[in-house]
Amino acid sequence: MSFDIRLTEQAEDDLNTLPVHIQAFLESQLSMLAEFPSRLSRPSVSPPFAPNYMLFDVDYNVAGDRVYLYVLFRYHQDETTLIINHIGCRHI
Repeated sequence: MSFDIRLTEQAEDDLNTLPVHIQAFLESQLSMLAEFPSRLSRPSVSPPFAPNYMLFDVDYNVAGDRVYLYVLFRYHQDETTLIINHIGCRHI
């Protein structure tokens, strides 16, 4: 079963600040997360992340540029939707 993905306004803003090629990569990764959320995530730990979320993270490498991307989300009470609350990006 694939989960639906719903971005909060904050997550949409976070996504839109990323370069287009990173947005495309992250959108493909979110599709994988929708298929296997329990395998691809773990509970977030504070610090450095906000507590009480699930954390999905991935590295993106292109043309010598390495970027660490992370997504904080929660399972919706309908148990069919992942609510993406925050998307972060850090160059490594």
